[in-house]
Amino acid sequence: MATSKGWQFPVRARIALMYAALAVLLFGALGRTFALSVVDYDEYNSLRLRNSRNNTTILHERGRIFDRNGSVLAQTVFSGTSLYINARMVRDDERLSYATNLAAILGTDARALYERLYTRRNNAGLPLAWYLTSEQIIALRELMEQGKAPGLEFRQRVERIYPHGGDAAQVLGFVNRDDEGGAGIERIYDDYLKGKDGHQSVQVDAMRRAIPNGEEEYTPPEDGADVHLTLDATIQGFAEEALRHLVED
Repeated sequence: MATSKGWQFPVRARIALMYAALAVLLFGALGRTFALSVVDYDEYNSLRLRNSRNNTTILHERGRIFDRNGSVLAQTVFSGTSLYINARMVRDDERLSYATNLAAILGTDARALYERLYTRRNNAGLPLAWYLTSEQIIALRELMEQGKAPGLEFRQRVERIYPHGGDAAQVLGFVNRDDEGGAGIERIYDDYLKGKDGHQSVQVDAMRRAIPNGEEEYTPPEDGADVHLTLDATIQGFAEEALRHLVED
């Protein structure tokens, strides 16, 4: 009898330990489920919605600057197309093939692009190329239609130009890379000149193709206001030309 009882005790202990381990795993799973469904719901639901939509930024146009006679002293023009990506939408197991396909089109190093996508994987607006050729745009669109390029976004590039060249340059100032006034009139009246980008969002399927009659959201861009100066561009040009001759002599 002693031998029988001695054998039954370790068996029961093992069973008890097994149930205890299962209970720990069960509570852990329930806790994780609770965290995902309640605590982190907003974050994961937001990510799910982003993954089911294709978002496009529609650039605004910064306001123009005129002289007293209506001559344009500063204006914004569209100068090309850039490529951005929502790196959060690239799956870990697809990142290498994704980088390889993109690199072949962009003419960049696939390994370097892979490292960029990995180190910046939480960036929702990662720039990949500043200027795209028409051939690159066509190839990228084909890749997107095949569902092999989730998260890609084309953006129009803008450039601030000054038709009168260097005349009144110190008065007009300049804008920085973020299209913000950096000096002169551009900075003083930045709140009036700057606008607000618009957005377009369409519902897509698992292959990142637009769903016919799917949900679509559109927010038009708001262009900046124009600024009119009392400065006369013609007189300013004569004055600066005379000053240049005086300095040269």
